[in-house]
Amino acid sequence: MSTLSTLLALLDSRSFASLWYWLVFAGLWSLVSRNVLGIPSEVVLRARRDETAQAVLLQWLALVLPHWRIGPGMAAALTGLACFLAVVLAVLGFAHDMEAAQALFLLLAPLMAVMALRVRLANGLARLLATQPPPEAARIAARRLVRHGWLAYGVALAAILATSFAAAAWIARHPFGI
Repeated sequence: MSTLSTLLALLDSRSFASLWYWLVFAGLWSLVSRNVLGIPSEVVLRARRDETAQAVLLQWLALVLPHWRIGPGMAAALTGLACFLAVVLAVLGFAHDMEAAQALFLLLAPLMAVMALRVRLANGLARLLATQPPPEAARIAARRLVRHGWLAYGVALAAILATSFAAAAWIARHPFGI
């Protein structure tokens, strides 16, 4: 019987007390902070030092940037949908004290911010590649990609801290999940 209760405790559906929530949370932020726009960090770091690696970075940018292109109409629709989802989760989670909505908000809101910053970065890099000569564009692009990587790390750290504090507060107020 203890094995069954241990298995049921592992599969607990409560968000903040669930091992699965924290595994998804850690895995998601690990994937988000691993690379910027799908370009490996090794390529970006080498491009800051080596001229031949700058050509490789430009090839990566030529492959990756079209996937981040969003038209103005689609951008407005995605922004509206993301804001609606964030507001619904925030109201349900914090005003109506629903644990799952709080957990989803704390998981998705910072992720939405990082994705918006990545779309903005991709648009800026596309303009940069269209206006600057290749060696200069590669140097500037590498610098912007590194800066964005550090910004994503900062958002990830803030998300981890905010979620940890919110989870601790939730568990302190609801020690038995009620």
